[in-house]
Amino acid sequence: MDGDVAWVVQVSDLHISAYHPERADDLARYLGDALRAIRPQLLLVTGDITDAKNRRRTTSRQDEYEWITYKKTIDAIVGRGGIDKSRIFDIRGNHDTYGVPYRGGELDFFSTYSVNSQLERLSIISSILLQARLVPGDRSYLFLGIDDTMSVGIRFPANLFGHPTDRRIEAVKSELQYWANHSGAPITKVVFGHFPMSFTATSENGQRYESVFARQSISAYLCGHLHANHTLKQALQTSILVTYPTDSRSMNMLESRQWSLRNDINVLVFSSQVIRNVSARIFDSHNEFKIVEEIPLQLVASSSDHKPLFHAKWNAENYRSPSPTRYWLQVFVLDSHGAKTSSEQRPFSVEGEVHHTKGGLCQFYHPLSTRERFTFG
Repeated sequence: MDGDVAWVVQVSDLHISAYHPERADDLARYLGDALRAIRPQLLLVTGDITDAKNRRRTTSRQDEYEWITYKKTIDAIVGRGGIDKSRIFDIRGNHDTYGVPYRGGELDFFSTYSVNSQLERLSIISSILLQARLVPGDRSYLFLGIDDTMSVGIRFPANLFGHPTDRRIEAVKSELQYWANHSGAPITKVVFGHFPMSFTATSENGQRYESVFARQSISAYLCGHLHANHTLKQALQTSILVTYPTDSRSMNMLESRQWSLRNDINVLVFSSQVIRNVSARIFDSHNEFKIVEEIPLQLVASSSDHKPLFHAKWNAENYRSPSPTRYWLQVFVLDSHGAKTSSEQRPFSVEGEVHHTKGGLCQFYHPLSTRERFTFG
């Protein structure tokens, strides 16, 4: 982890198909390149790993060839992207259970070819804790994976919704509470599954996950299931992530209370190209968004995780303001091919003032549970 920042990549609905071999080829190439640039602590694969459809997509059936292709593709991604296989967690989607009469049977290829099966992680609930090793008290991150596919996998088109049980919901609640009680640092909790909440049924006694997530202060629910198509159109594009100053619209009250003035700007730039120039511009919204300062950033060469971190010093005192949205920041990047990329303008407050907006839980898309703990320094 970079201080208290965790890097996680989620992919979903791969739909690897015997009739579309380009999907696996594109996945290995583009995802491998992205992982090599991002260097995440985790890769989450949130279901519908294979397509399990005939050529005309009119009937469904499990195809072992598709699962063998998935296993080979993951091996290629590991080699190309430099991620350890133990950092990959995959879960079932509805396509992965089409026509599977019971878990562990001869048609349940997930139990043979998935990463979780290879590493003997076949529980319905998976807990992964990311925590810093060298800085006690830094924030930890809990990622809780849930498999809500049907225990008896009926065929397409009826198999479309997630089906939690009372026992599973209680186990999720218990697992979230366990880590809240046993973490020695502030903990951010994220849940991932295949089905959006709008495609998840209530349990037999009418329970739903939303109330559990609200009571346990879940920061986000990552899922898949709903998508437009399965074609990867382009390789990794240059992406800009400002890690400091924090966007005043996305800060929470805990961050605000612990705030201290810092005289630096930190930006991560992910790209398949060599980066030639990175600069930040500060705008004053009280003066027609005119530029008040332009600051060049330099690559930090000593990053232990090989992250493409760019850094600059500035005088934060110049931007003190009671308004959390007076000053705005935008980052500009130039690569070796002359291509220019810019981030969105974002407000910031050097004093930790929070811009309050309305919002709620985000959807970004056997033993009952297992726990994994990863430590980084």
